[in-house]
Order: sequence, then C-alpha cells, then structure tokens
Amino acid sequence: METKKVLIPTDFSVKSLELVRKTIEGSEKGALEIVLLHGVYLSNSITDLLFFSKTRMIKELQTDEFTEAINVLRNKYPIKLDSLHVDLITSKNKAYFMNYVEAARIDEIVVPQKDFLDFKKVKGFNTLPLFGACGIPCTYLDFEGQMEGTEMGKAQFANVFLTGIK
Repeated sequence: METKKVLIPTDFSVKSLELVRKTIEGSEKGALEIVLLHGVYLSNSITDLLFFSKTRMIKELQTDEFTEAINVLRNKYPIKLDSLHVDLITSKNKAYFMNYVEAARIDEIVVPQKDFLDFKKVKGFNTLPLFGACGIPCTYLDFEGQMEGTEMGKAQFANVFLTGIK
C-alpha cells in the first residue's frame, strides 16, 4: 500500500488541525504522511543564526492544546495516518520552496480558504502564496461558516474533534 505525503499549512492553532481531519476523512485509499508547514522569519543576529534549532522553534510555537489535538488525531486515525509532524521553512523564495517540496517528496498540498489561518498571532509568514506556483497538485478546502465564532482552547478543540462522533 502506497503512502501519500500531504503538505498542510499551520498557524499552530487547533483550528488549523481541522484541515488535517478533513484531509484524513477525505482520503479513500492508502495511509497518509502529513507534514504541517509553518514559515518563520529568521533573525539577523549572528548569535541567533548560529544557535537556531528547528526543534526548539517548533516547541516554542506549539501550545499545549495544539500538541494535545495532534495526539488525538494520531489516536483517532491510527490506520489512515502513517505519520504527522511539523516542519518549518525560513524563506518566501519560490525556488527555496520548490526545493523544499522536491526534497520532502510532497505528493499533494491542502490549501484552505484565504482567511482561515491567522499568521499574525505567531511569528511567521503566510505560506499560501507559495503553493500555487510549485507544480504540486493542490486540494482546496472551503469552510464557509463552519468555523465561525469558535473560541480558542478547549471549546475550539471540542468543536473540531468531537463533531461527528456517534
């Protein structure tokens, strides 16, 4: 059985993991390897650059609710979800992104509606403009009215992951 590698943007909110849930539930065959991608600006400080660590940066950006929601996804979809991890890119350059996608062997990109993710709350940049020009098939998800009025934290967590339970 072939594993499909899917790239999904994240702003480290629990709401952004709704994209993961929809992607998993929409998957018909084979397991998925999901990469949650976030873009960060690097500091100009030589000291910061010398001691830059992706792992440390990801841990700083993740909230407890986000980490808990990822664990819920892993436990809820053990058969369809082969792996789920977070990665960072550090440039808005199209060539850089195309090299990243090629090196990571991405098969598909999930693109949410324009204002679904909020990159202002975390230090980072919007990765969505990079997706269209990379030549990888994109799946566009629309959440018109579904996520309106959801609050951060446990209420949002419950709204995203406890819907559809029978």
